[in-house]
Amino acid sequence: MKTIQKFNLAVYFIVLSGMWMMFSGCPRCKDGVGENCPNPINQEELITTVMLSLRDSATNEITVYSFKDLDGEGGNNPVIDSIYVKNGHKYYSDLILLNEQESPADTISVEVKEEADEHFVGYEFSPFPVSLSYLDKDANNLNLGLKTLWRIPGTPTTGTVTVILKHQPDGVKNGTVTPGDTDVEATFPVVIE
Repeated sequence: MKTIQKFNLAVYFIVLSGMWMMFSGCPRCKDGVGENCPNPINQEELITTVMLSLRDSATNEITVYSFKDLDGEGGNNPVIDSIYVKNGHKYYSDLILLNEQESPADTISVEVKEEADEHFVGYEFSPFPVSLSYLDKDANNLNLGLKTLWRIPGTPTTGTVTVILKHQPDGVKNGTVTPGDTDVEATFPVVIE
């Protein structure tokens, strides 16, 4: 009789602990993020710095411009470089995304490249038209946008370029900036000389 009671008590605790794990989730899964999560959520990375490296195809001169918001959204105003380009020139651009709240800085653009099928970088030039060519693609042959070619119009003027990184998971990526969630948006002043 004592053996049956011990067995029933053991089964009771096993069932109870199983129910606790079922309702509380796996200890490695918190808020949908972590190992063994049944439906993991893509955790948004903090991007404090957007850097554009532009190489003039005529001179091979490389200039790096940055948009830095080191304390994140809602704190101090970002520090933004003005981009200077020459009219009629072509520029090869490389986009580098960083989280400089980490030490050393976390290079988010590496993760974006690894998850190319879920990301897209859009460039919106205003008020002048820049002919933009994408030089990198994802596995589905859709544009990514970490590497681009800019053909600058032939008239000196001023304006802006807005760089928008979109997270586009679950097959919504279509090669445009429209679908998905914005991971970062940075607007640079542009001077065409």
